[in-house]
Amino acid sequence: MAKQPKEASTRSDAYTGMLILSLLALVVGCAFLYLDWSSYSSSKPPQLPKGLPQQAPSGAVPPAGQ
Repeated sequence: MAKQPKEASTRSDAYTGMLILSLLALVVGCAFLYLDWSSYSSSKPPQLPKGLPQQAPSGAVPPAGQ
């Protein structure tokens, strides 16, 4: 039986480092996204008071069709 050659151990190169760096960036980005999302309240905002409709300034052009 012939001897089988030992498998050479593969070394990490620049692409492996970039892959790990991008994974860390994704994890940090997801953490910031969660922190931003959790800052919003789950309740509805208060309704605006119903007042007089706002009038256009005197020099404004009226909307088309009027």
